[in-house]
This record gives sequence, structure tokens and C-alpha cells, in this order.
Amino acid sequence: MGFHPEQPLPSEADWNEWTELVKQERPLLAAIGEVGLPYYSAEACIELPAHQERLAEIAAIAADTSLPLVLHAVYDRAETTLAMLRQAGIRHAHFHWLKADPAVVKQIVQCGYYISVTPEVCYRERDQKLLSLVPIEQLLLETDGPWPFAGPFHGKPTTPLWLLDSVRAVAKHYGQDIEQVKTTITSNTKRLYGSPPM
Repeated sequence: MGFHPEQPLPSEADWNEWTELVKQERPLLAAIGEVGLPYYSAEACIELPAHQERLAEIAAIAADTSLPLVLHAVYDRAETTLAMLRQAGIRHAHFHWLKADPAVVKQIVQCGYYISVTPEVCYRERDQKLLSLVPIEQLLLETDGPWPFAGPFHGKPTTPLWLLDSVRAVAKHYGQDIEQVKTTITSNTKRLYGSPPM
């Protein structure tokens, strides 16, 4: 559960309802997210200080409930977000579809946080270079569907099946067997988010 940072800030009523839901439904929750700081929305960026204040409150709730954070924190927002996580004492976090300076990526890795790549890792050099900075034990895969992709996926509806393409690209980069990569990524996911409730 979360409030996407590229959207307007929640009303006080929505915020109060959300905080109560997190407490009430904690046993059923795997994470708080997607949350973070806006970058793409000019309207949301105007309220950046307010978004930072809200993210600090969300981080405090995550720390209190021992829930990981799923973060939308791209480019220079990643460094700001990382500082906020450290200040809040967050132990478990997932920087999704990360686009950040290599020095910041290294700091995120040093904190033990997870970083995910999308199917762009199959065709985009930026995402392939990111793998060089992330130990496979801290890597996750995602599609961010229904987000559309280019390269070999151009014009096709996004599907979870593309995770298999990402696995092949990751296995090639790390020089590992595809089945071993599947096992490692699955273990990483369970370690961060736990197993789904039965």
C-alpha cells in the first residue's frame, strides 16, 4: 500500500485512512509502496518539500511496522531518498527501476537495499551498466507493467513473461546459469517481501 509520488499528495482524510489501514492490515502486507519523491511530474515537483515531509512520515511508519519500502526515487531524488532512509533507520528497501549516479548506487548497495531492473536490461546499455554495480544477491526483477517498452518489446503489451527475457540477460551479464539466476532472484524476493500468505 502506498501513494505514488508522481500523483498529488493525499488529502488528510486519505492519509489518516491509509495510516489506520496499515496498522489494521499489517499481517497481510508485504511492503509499503510505491512511495518516494516526484521527478517527472512538474505539478508534483512544485510541492517537493511537502512530498519529502510525507516520505519521512511514511519511512517512520515503515520502521515502526518493520515493513520494507518500495521506492520511486530516480536520478537526483535517489540520493535525497537514501539520506531519508538512513535517518529513519530503514533496514529493508527496494529501489525500483533505479536511475541514479553510480556513486549513489554504490551507497544503496552498501546499505543492503535491493535494486530492480526491468526488461530494459535486455536492450538498454544504462540498465546493463547498472548490473555491474549491484551484487546479484541484491538484485530484483520487475516489469513495472503495464509500462510499455522498446527494443524487442516495442508495440507489445507488457507481460510478466518478459521476466524470463530479463533472467536471460542477467544470467549472461553475471556469467551464471539461467536456473541459478532464477533461484537467486526468487530467494531475494522472498527475503525482502516474505512468502505470500496462504
